[in-house]
This record gives sequence, structure tokens and C-alpha cells, in this order.
Amino acid sequence: MSLMLKRKWIAILCFFCAACGKASFSLGYQDQTGSAPGAFSMPPKVDILLLQSNTGAIAGSFSTVNPQIQSFLNKLSSSNWNFHFASVQAAPSRNENPMFSQVAASQYDSNSPSYVLPYAGAISGGIENVSSSFFSTVANYQLMSGRSFNFASNSTENGFQTLYWTLQSGLGASNFLRPDALLVVFVVSETDDTSSVNYCNMGEGQTLLCEQYSNPLISSSVAASDPTLMAGYQAGNNRSALGTYAASFKYYREAFAKNWPKMSFYAAVSNFNSTDTTPPLLCNASMAYKGIRYSQMAGGKAVNKPYVGDLPDGLPGASFDICNGGISNAYQQLYASLKAQMLTRSQKYIFLPDQPTPSTIQVNRLIGGNSNNKVKIPQDAQNGWRYVGMQRDVAAYQATLNGVILNMNLTTGYAIELNGSGMITGSDLPEVIYQSQI
Repeated sequence: MSLMLKRKWIAILCFFCAACGKASFSLGYQDQTGSAPGAFSMPPKVDILLLQSNTGAIAGSFSTVNPQIQSFLNKLSSSNWNFHFASVQAAPSRNENPMFSQVAASQYDSNSPSYVLPYAGAISGGIENVSSSFFSTVANYQLMSGRSFNFASNSTENGFQTLYWTLQSGLGASNFLRPDALLVVFVVSETDDTSSVNYCNMGEGQTLLCEQYSNPLISSSVAASDPTLMAGYQAGNNRSALGTYAASFKYYREAFAKNWPKMSFYAAVSNFNSTDTTPPLLCNASMAYKGIRYSQMAGGKAVNKPYVGDLPDGLPGASFDICNGGISNAYQQLYASLKAQMLTRSQKYIFLPDQPTPSTIQVNRLIGGNSNNKVKIPQDAQNGWRYVGMQRDVAAYQATLNGVILNMNLTTGYAIELNGSGMITGSDLPEVIYQSQI
């Protein structure tokens, strides 16, 4: 039988269709009603690290935390995301390597009992895979237990420090981070970050920022294990910038952006202090404290805070009010934010499942993913497409984060390169019509 059959492949940009099915390779995501059917796709890659508060402050709402994590993972899985997910305690009793023992991974990990190829012709394993000793299906992922609470922390939560340690030294052999995936950090906390901040005992049970007072009774309580090793305060009028609220925030913000440029930061935190009202106003049945530093890191704009000074812009991301709408709403907002972020990607290459006859290739742009509204993309190396043959480990997508162009979804196969105005963005989808070589 001749293989010179006309084949029409719709290369779907992987946008979030929970109803897509499974075949020898994955069908794509679609939100648009009436969009063209997908025959070839490349799901968006994201590595999600949950920084979960485990101080006594959140103990009262713990029963609502875990079910929402499971629901969120089910949403990612049913919507065909190519994801890795791990969780870390924000206030661990000690830093370890690794900081977690399980990574929940999608169906695109060949450890999965329901494994499917992430795209036609994909090679099984490689950077896609979590180490087999860490791999967990979504259904078997073990969530945080009540034994994980650190009541000895007294609501001191060195979340930034824990995150820094985990990404730098605490991933073990998990293969959690992938070089061609976005990194998303999600903080769930009803208190605030205290990493590298000097808190002083002012007497009568009050522990406040040392920098606000000229004669603290007891100097810095910054742990010696802190990677910044910031100097403490001394009695008197020493106003050294080392260890201040603003300087420590800036340190971590710069460290995250420099070392992990693919990082986005999201935070579900409180916007009030329970102790500011009588009787105390509770948040999800727990005492709460403003998550100022967490929310500033999560997409906050540069601001001058009274008593503590200038805080720079945070990382790309967003913060959500964990007390208004609850934890369930926070996870829904996170998912919506991830979808919106993926729509900012640009498709640089279209990969075909077999070798085409170059002279037969036609490429169209489906506006909004609708096959009834298509525009021809010209064959043009500057603002159109060109066939580039077999390509190995090239990035199918590009994204811009922290002002840096990121290469996403490393792929091998027969490729069509898109350039300039010919690149596919937003909710548009590419359509490729070609004849296979004999």
C-alpha cells in the first residue's frame, strides 16, 4: 500500500482540555468550543513545588489543606499537563537532602502505569522522568501528615531559606527539576516569612524587628545555618543594613531570579493579623498573620514599607487571600494563573510524526483554534515557516520570564521552524498539511 497518502495534522498547543483522550501519543488541550480536533500535541511542562506552612498557626485549618492539594493534582492530571509536583514543609525541624521523598508526576513520565508519549515519535524516559524511587502517581501521593507540624517554631517560618536550601541542595536524586520546564513555587501559609530577619525580645513576651528599636534587650536570633549568614544587631544605635527586613528580602529575591530564571512565585496568605482585633479574627479556624513578604515575592511591585524601608519588585506571579474564599479558592486561582501564563508562550517549532515531502507542506494559523477561521502562514524564513528536517533537542516553545527568553519543551523529530510573525501565540493553533515520504 502506498504511503503517499495525504495526511492532515493539527498541531494543538496543549491548552487545557480535560476531555482529551489517550492514544499512542497524547491529544492536546483545548478551551475553545468548536476548535479543530487534535491529532498531534505537546503539553506544557511545569515543575510545581508546594511550600506548605507547618507551624502551629495553620494547625486549625489542616483538615482543609490536604483535600485541596489532592483536588489540584487531579485537575492537573485530567487536564493533561506534563507536570512534576512535590511539597516541602516551610518550617522543617532541620534541612535534609532530599527534602521530600515523593514526586507526583503526570502520564508523560514512563514510570506511570498509564504512560503515553508527550508527542508523536517521542523517546521514552530521559529528562521527562522522575527517578523511579521518588515517582508517585497522583492517587498514591502521600500528603502532609499531622506529625509534620513544628510547634516549636512559635510561628517563625523561614520559608525563603527553606526554598533556597531545597532548590540548591535538597532535591536529592529525584530529577524533580527539568531544564525545559517552568518552575512554579506555591506558598500556602497563614503566617509570614521570617528568613534572615533579626527579631529581638523586647520584654513582656514581645518579639519584634530589632531594626525598629535602638536598644533591644536581646540581639539577633538568626540561625547560623542561614545561607546569608547575615550579621546580628547590637545594643545601641547600630542600624547596619545587614540582616534588615528589606535587605534579607532583596537577597532572596535576587538569589531566586539568578539561580532559577524559570521560577514564578505564587502565595496564598492572610491579609490581616488575627491579633489586631478583639476577639481575634480567625482565618480558616486558625490564628493568622499578614503574609507581607510572601505576597511581595509573588508579583508585588516595589514599595516603601513603614519601619522597614524599600522592598523591590517580586518575582513573576500573584498572591491570593487564603482567608477570603479559603484554600479551595486559592488553588483554583493558581490553576487559572498557570493557564494564563502558558498562553503567553510562543511556538517556535512544529514537530511532525514522520518525514514529510517538503514541497507538499502547507501551514495555516487557526485563529482561536477554530478550523473554520484559518490564515495561511507563508513559507518565509523571516516571517513565516521553513522546513528544517530532523532536529534533536531543540525547544518547541519560547517564553519570557524575569526579562529572560526561556527555551521550553526540548524535542526531537522532523520539524518546521516558525519565525517572526509566523510564530504561534495565545490561543491560536497551527495546522500542517503534507504528504509523507515513501
